[in-house]
Amino acid sequence: MGEMDEALGLARSMAESMPTSFRAVTSSAAMLRILGRPEEAQALLTARADGIEPSASFQALTPANWQQELIAFSLGRRTLAELQQVAGPSRDEKLLWSAPHFLEGAAALGQRRREAALEAFRDCEQTYDYIDYDYLARVFVRKLEEDPAWPHWLRTTTTLPVQPPPPAGSP
Repeated sequence: MGEMDEALGLARSMAESMPTSFRAVTSSAAMLRILGRPEEAQALLTARADGIEPSASFQALTPANWQQELIAFSLGRRTLAELQQVAGPSRDEKLLWSAPHFLEGAAALGQRRREAALEAFRDCEQTYDYIDYDYLARVFVRKLEEDPAWPHWLRTTTTLPVQPPPPAGSP
């Protein structure tokens, strides 16, 4: 259980170290889902959603309120179809979809829906975001294609108590 404890600690530390960062909080939630802790991911997103600061560089490249829409998507309050409506004329811009597809894949994998996760990660990989979502997705696609039993920890994960996230700004 040591490796899992370490992985969970690292996933949690992303949001703990940068509690107002969109990237840190959503990445932490995605990793918690992948590690079989979807309830903890949901609690983290719920607790931090209103405190996430807008990213100027992110907003310059995306439709208005896209960051908030992605948080709502991560919380299950928006669908991919609804995000496409929000994107409006920008909906054909491939780079918009790297984060949503990756977050969708992480959620599906955490729910043990391997085929849905594989499809979402493949869609993410095709965005060529040149940052990291598509590279991470490529790793997940290869692992899921090569090993039908992967990820092994999801087969044995039991439901554990949700660790509530510390309040934003706490050490």
